[in-house]
Amino acid sequence: MKNVGHTLASIRQRYGFSQKTIADKIGVSLDLVASIEKGRRQPSVPTLEKFEELFGIPNGVIAYLSSDLEAIKRSSKALAPLVDSTASAMWAAIDARATAK
Repeated sequence: MKNVGHTLASIRQRYGFSQKTIADKIGVSLDLVASIEKGRRQPSVPTLEKFEELFGIPNGVIAYLSSDLEAIKRSSKALAPLVDSTASAMWAAIDARATAK
């Protein structure tokens, strides 16, 4: 996962949560959340699942959005429209959940 910290920070900010709020809600340290967002650490699978559960998004969405989508599109021009539409739909669903909270 190339940009998992950036993805998690973006989702957290869309929900209007502080790093401390996230840490408290999923039962990890503030330092861990900050380190993940800054790219110094990668979350374990169970921790990533806690983030997804908190945000109410399906398992795998954060991993997909954190992938090097540009590299995937470069490797297969036929997949490019699908990659773009899938990522856009995922972000739209996250935005809808964040505003509904």
